Amino acid sequence: PQVSERILQEALRLLTSGGEVLILDGSQATLRQATWLMDIF
Repeated sequence: PQVSERILQEALRLLTSGGEVLILDGSQATLRQATWLMDIF
């Protein structure tokens, strides 16, 4: 979706040289079992 693309564009703009981006999919069943992760979403 367009919103996701805009978010990634902004992340790229803010990222410093050599920086990294972590993308998590909170809808995956395995990740849903990690309560600390669900607190983020």
